[in-house]
Amino acid sequence: MPTTAQASTAPHPKTLGLAPLFFSHAQLFIADILNLSSHPDIPDVYLYDTHPIRKVNVMGVVTGIEETSRCLRYIVDDGTGSVPCVKWKDANHTQSAGAGRDAVKLGMLVNVRGRVTEWREREIMVNSLVIERDPNREPLHWLTVLDLKATTYSKPFTVPSSLYASAVSLSLPSTSHTDSTTAADRKMTYASLLETFQSRTELGHEDLARAMELYVQTLPASFAYSLIRTCTGLRKLATRILQCHSPGEQILIVSETQVDTLISRSLHKLVTGGVIYLSDPDLDLYTLVRPALKAFVLEILRTGKSREEETWRCVRDDERFKHVKKEKLRTVLADLVEESEVWEASRGEWKAFSE
Repeated sequence: MPTTAQASTAPHPKTLGLAPLFFSHAQLFIADILNLSSHPDIPDVYLYDTHPIRKVNVMGVVTGIEETSRCLRYIVDDGTGSVPCVKWKDANHTQSAGAGRDAVKLGMLVNVRGRVTEWREREIMVNSLVIERDPNREPLHWLTVLDLKATTYSKPFTVPSSLYASAVSLSLPSTSHTDSTTAADRKMTYASLLETFQSRTELGHEDLARAMELYVQTLPASFAYSLIRTCTGLRKLATRILQCHSPGEQILIVSETQVDTLISRSLHKLVTGGVIYLSDPDLDLYTLVRPALKAFVLEILRTGKSREEETWRCVRDDERFKHVKKEKLRTVLADLVEESEVWEASRGEWKAFSE
């Protein structure tokens, strides 16, 4: 069973994204969750042996219900232990423990997914809580956990030396679908990519678009096109790309106009790819889609619309997000869940917490 002493074997913070359990809901017994050790460097990250874990999936019987003006607190017991599962109410505080046909009651079997956290005690911040009507689901969950312990959890999380060196030396962009990386991290990631390109003899137009996408993440949420056009690193990379596509062995003398054209085309790819949008044509200003989309979706959910399809229609009707794919909406919803702005009331339905 994991103990606090295992903090010395905690994986390096920059390798967490390589762990298979880090972005999934790890299926565990409640006793396992209560015995998880905290990562020594990263808050709200826990360790099962050497496996970093943030989110869990448990199944058990509701043995207690506490209600306040802001949340419902379910005590869930699976026979190995009990843990409080906190579910925030929606923005209007309309949900209550005894409301609705599918309301959770004492003695019911529930399937809980959520983020492990620590306040007064170890608890689960609920992303979804589903009543299980089939009693066979509980022993199936037990067997699944035992199988995962034997086949996956018992094997230590290790990173190959070649990947470890790269992961630790670079400040990688966040893959948890949040904006938690600092400006310094994003600048370092962009600089590291340019350094990687310097050692390559073959470069393509997609490399410039990739570098530009990282570069715009280092800028304010809204920025002028001139910041892109005059960026020294992007202009040097564009020049090298044009030279790589010169005929034969001849080194092509690249003009400033050619560089400007290539940069403009790459910026257009970011627009059609749903990364940025033209927010002010007169001033040639562009805006990052992700933070704007996140604010827009949160505003939609706070108006009472909750179904994913309803939200998606609102997004598609907004000119700013006409190139956004549905997957990005799901990414933004996951961001908002992680930031405790919204919660998943049921499959495909989201509710906003009160402001």
